[in-house]
Amino acid sequence: MLIALSKSWFYDHTPAAASENLQNFSVIVPSKGQDYPPVLAYWICGTSGDGKRMLRLLKAIYHPRNQYLLQLDAESSDYERAELVVSVQSESLFRAFGNVNVVGKGYAINEMGSSALAAILNAAALLLKLSADWDWFINLSVSDYPLVSQDDLLHAFTSLPRDLNFINYTGGDAEKNEIDKINQIVVDPSLHLQKSSHLYYAVETRATPDAFKIFGGSPWLILTRAFMEYCVQGMGQPSKKITNVLQQHSIPT
Repeated sequence: MLIALSKSWFYDHTPAAASENLQNFSVIVPSKGQDYPPVLAYWICGTSGDGKRMLRLLKAIYHPRNQYLLQLDAESSDYERAELVVSVQSESLFRAFGNVNVVGKGYAINEMGSSALAAILNAAALLLKLSADWDWFINLSVSDYPLVSQDDLLHAFTSLPRDLNFINYTGGDAEKNEIDKINQIVVDPSLHLQKSSHLYYAVETRATPDAFKIFGGSPWLILTRAFMEYCVQGMGQPSKKITNVLQQHSIPT
């Protein structure tokens, strides 16, 4: 039987989009400590038609120690989400360790807009509620596939300090075309609509910020639990504040 967690299950500071129905399976607490490997929290996001690819990726990166949150965006139907839940529940290994969860309702995401950042923050908020024992947050899409086994990855991370964040950036100041994108005034309707929408670009531009340096890089991240807690909880509703600041920017790629 599928259990839907209501909004009352979440604290007031949880982002609204993150407090929608969540199809949940009981969570067990892995052994933790200096002599144990870390716990990785994966968020895998996809769109309509991605259910089978999402399951393929899940099985490829599955490990009993880790936590997994699967989400199909608003372009997917309720039937697709229900089918994904049934597929997860039908795997005896997932049921035995209870560490795979499926978000029961999708919301609009534009990969080039601030709605993509909002989706990451919402996923982190859910994972923080689901488990108090993971060490790093990793976001993946259904087009990703592992190059190493989870045993090897966990072994490599075991000897690392748990306060390291991994961000892939270009290694220098942002290129001119990235600066041009940053100077654009952009509206991401997907932050407010039920279905994903194209970005709207204003004719006017703004001056390049000079209070900090801007770097280009990859949207794929490995971030510590402490950092994600700060982003989600540390300033009241920072996820809303961050997306409000960035909602007039496109994400350079």
